[in-house]
Amino acid sequence: MTLENLSGVDSTLHKEIGDFNLTYMLLAQKLVKEDGAVAMSRLGISKDLAALLSNMSSAQIVKLAETNLMLCSFSLESATLASVRDIHSTRN
Repeated sequence: MTLENLSGVDSTLHKEIGDFNLTYMLLAQKLVKEDGAVAMSRLGISKDLAALLSNMSSAQIVKLAETNLMLCSFSLESATLASVRDIHSTRN
């Protein structure tokens, strides 16, 4: 899908997703290169994916980031979710 085929709103959203993906991928690669084990835990990725990410070129990362899909997903462990819920309930 190219930007030329998108409406104005969709084009803006696509660009924002691409910008987010690029920032995320560059940060993820930096984390993996600095400390692979910690990065795998924080990012929830496998050793194979960490190795792949570590070896990607800037051009490959930019190309991957251009997708219209978010490259990361939110995951809250039960304890984290409970903590957020508890903080929210004490404020109300």
